[in-house]
Amino acid sequence: MIYSLVRPKYAIPVHGEYRHLQANARIAEDLGIEKDNIFIMSSGDVLELDEENAKVVDHVHTGPIYVDGLGVGDVGNIVIRDRQHLSEDGILIAETTVAFEEGESVLDVLKRVTQDNKMQMEFEESPAYDGGYVNSINNLYEFDC
Repeated sequence: MIYSLVRPKYAIPVHGEYRHLQANARIAEDLGIEKDNIFIMSSGDVLELDEENAKVVDHVHTGPIYVDGLGVGDVGNIVIRDRQHLSEDGILIAETTVAFEEGESVLDVLKRVTQDNKMQMEFEESPAYDGGYVNSINNLYEFDC
């Protein structure tokens, strides 16, 4: 569903075992993403994207960090709670370049871009933080700005 909503130029399947990544890559291709624009990455692969193309340019060392639920070094309860949420719900990170107009906040840009693209956005403004909390954008939920 996310491929249909976002219509990306590139796809990077990230969920599951290798066979799941391959299945997600086939789905992306079936939905019109070019095969050369689908990347099945390994942990530590560095993908560089620009307006013209994308390619794996480097590999950085990675390794597991074990958390026993009680803490790791100076990691606090909030970090443990956040990691628990991520392990249950997963995460989607989408990054884009957006032109800010003078004096615009991230929330202002989100309001403008969603309105321009006829997308629905539900949010709560927070004057104390000069920003807000986005409840959803077209069925994508919960993030701060």
